[in-house]
Amino acid sequence: MADEQKPKQFPAVRKDRVRLTLLVYRKQGMSLSEFQQYWREQHSEVFTSIAIVKKNLLLYEQAHVNEEASEQLKHVGFPVSDADGMAIFEAPSYAMIAAIFQDEEYK
Repeated sequence: MADEQKPKQFPAVRKDRVRLTLLVYRKQGMSLSEFQQYWREQHSEVFTSIAIVKKNLLLYEQAHVNEEASEQLKHVGFPVSDADGMAIFEAPSYAMIAAIFQDEEYK
């Protein structure tokens, strides 16, 4: 039948990697622009230079809050987090992500 709809095709669940997303908050007294500049430029450079990060992560990504977009979403009734960003980590396993935060060089 021409009117018959095909079932939706969803991407297969990846079994070769995992992702962990953490909400990130700036230090009290730091402006959003100061935080975004620090996190994007200094923190990311130091974090990605750590040996276990290079070894264990397939992807490290930052998502910075957009205040204008957040306000627009709030205005139409969406619940909006007060986080200043999200850090996204992708690795072959959660254990490999956890090992980063337990590593002496990270601490």
